[in-house]
Amino acid sequence: MKKRLLIIGGGAAGLFSAICAAYQAEQSGKEIEISLAESNERTGQKLLRTGNGKCNLLNRTAKACDYFEAARDVLPVFAHTPESIEEIFNKMGLVTVCDSASRVYPKNECASSVLNVLRFEAERLNVKFLTGFAVTDIKSSGGLFTVKAAEDIKCDRIIYCPGSPASVKDYSGDRVLKGLGVEFSPFSPALCPLNTKENIKSLKGVRAKGRVSIITPDKTLSQKGEIQFTDNAVSGICVMNLSRFVRENGAQLSADLAQEFSVRELADIISDKAKKFPLLECEFLLESIVNKKICIYILKSLGISPASKISALSRENIQNIAHKIKNLSFTVLPPRDFSRAQTARGGISRKEIDFEHMSLIKYPNLHICGEVADVDGPCGGYNLYWAFASAKTAAESAVNDI
Repeated sequence: MKKRLLIIGGGAAGLFSAICAAYQAEQSGKEIEISLAESNERTGQKLLRTGNGKCNLLNRTAKACDYFEAARDVLPVFAHTPESIEEIFNKMGLVTVCDSASRVYPKNECASSVLNVLRFEAERLNVKFLTGFAVTDIKSSGGLFTVKAAEDIKCDRIIYCPGSPASVKDYSGDRVLKGLGVEFSPFSPALCPLNTKENIKSLKGVRAKGRVSIITPDKTLSQKGEIQFTDNAVSGICVMNLSRFVRENGAQLSADLAQEFSVRELADIISDKAKKFPLLECEFLLESIVNKKICIYILKSLGISPASKISALSRENIQNIAHKIKNLSFTVLPPRDFSRAQTARGGISRKEIDFEHMSLIKYPNLHICGEVADVDGPCGGYNLYWAFASAKTAAESAVNDI
């Protein structure tokens, strides 16, 4: 009888692992039935939303040290370099381009093209698709698995890749493995906008370049970039990269919107303008320094009417305005909402994982890959690259050991 490999989860990692498993089986001359089980009616739906629909599938500069606390653990997986993963996509027929930040996209910047390439290749390789297949339990006995669903399946090897709760309505990927005694680190949203206690509706749509700092009880972390404001949250790549460090006790977010100047230099610039245009309304005070909406927000936060004349400002007012530009602060509400998160922190505890084979130490014939592991990286293609590299590691190990 043919050996059976069941892949649970039809997202980016699942599709790529199915393809890599088929390649490895063909190369090693093994006859293996490869099935891909997905609880939704179609595979890869989450992939369509990545990179704002453009699908930033990897970053050519990705290194193990980019993956925070998991940096040392993931080293074996990085034998599959970003270049080698991109080459596989190219061989499947995906034309890729790389931008100045080393982010790799499909040439047409359409995530649907990445998904189609994966689906077409999996179908060509005779991967069996089981859609609408919701796994409720996994039992292990005598080196074989029984996977419980509407229809039970027995298999020799499993690659488990159900993703994470990020951007998912109902997630049960942790519950299934917990039944096997696998330990999970609690999931929390990462790469997400940060909700603020303050009312910032007046700043909706504003974009500003600056340096953002997240201040928690035990550390302060900073990153430069474009800051984006929505009606109740602060976003932008620099903010989302810092969001993973906001825990349940919250944090302060401080934005420096004039990195080129000190508070004193800003105060001198504002004072000089006040002397030249004393009859102008205060709402024009920071023209060319910050967006007008930000100017009005700062003035109101200091109790200054935007309609009042500049001549009415005291030296202390000007000092406070300059300080506010350099330290525009917000109280962050804990990011409990997974719906706007691009990925999640947490997952299968790293101490449970043999990273050389992307398998569970307790169950060597049960492999994992992608977001379900407690591994996450910053914005810019790092998380999809992890999904693909870990999928290739899991697939090749599963086939070689079957």
